[in-house]
This record gives sequence, structure tokens and C-alpha cells, in this order.
Amino acid sequence: MVDKGMRKGGGIGDSTVPVYYNEKEKYLFKLVHDSSYQIVINIICLNIIFGIIVNSFATLRDQKKKNDEDMHNVCYICNFERLIFDKDSEGGFDRHIQADHNLWQYVFYIVHLNTKDSSDYTGIESYVTDKLNEQDYTWIPR
Repeated sequence: MVDKGMRKGGGIGDSTVPVYYNEKEKYLFKLVHDSSYQIVINIICLNIIFGIIVNSFATLRDQKKKNDEDMHNVCYICNFERLIFDKDSEGGFDRHIQADHNLWQYVFYIVHLNTKDSSDYTGIESYVTDKLNEQDYTWIPR
């Protein structure tokens, strides 16, 4: 019943033997049976499934919006908000992320450490390399 009723356009009524109006008792039973199937399966269950899908996409959309807002309004390195820099510093948040805490400079530094011979490291480079190998990011200023 679930298999045929879900695949056919008219519900379970398309898959069962037709009952004619002159057999009133069978007709009313079939009418209630087919209608209850239509209400329970096609309306309630499918709407629950679609509701879960829509809710999942809404959650993903909200998370993406939160991530975008965080990316554009919080410094990745020091974790201070845009408002602090726009209020208290010259040049504001944009100058801070371009000059003081440019994320790409940290990436270039890590690439530099990975490509440089370990015997040529300075003391700071050795310290940062050890922290990176331990996956300890406390060397990044906070």
C-alpha cells in the first residue's frame, strides 16, 4: 500500500480494486480507508519530511550568515570586533586587518617555515615550528 500509494498520483485508490456506489457498505469503508491514507501519508507524513528539509536548509543559511558576519566584522587574529577599531583607532577595522593582522602574512610565514631548512631556523622560528607541529596555536597573538 505504501509503495503503490506513494508512486501513483491518486494515492492508494489507483492501486485497489474499484468498489461501486451501489455496494454502500464496501463503498463507505473504501472511501474512509482511501481518504485516511491520503490524509495520513500524503499530507501529514510528506509535510513532516518537507518541513525537516526546509528547517535544515534554514539552519544552514543562518549558520552561513553568522559565519559571513563574523568574517567581515571580527579580526581573525586578535578576535576583537570591528566596532572597537572603528571607534578607537586611526584607519579603523579595515586598516587593522590589512596592516596589523593580515591573515595572509601568517599563512606566508607558515609556508616560509615549511620550505626553510630547519638547521637555519632562528630561535623564534624554531619555537613557532614546534608549536605548529604540536598543533598549538598560542604563538598567534590574541
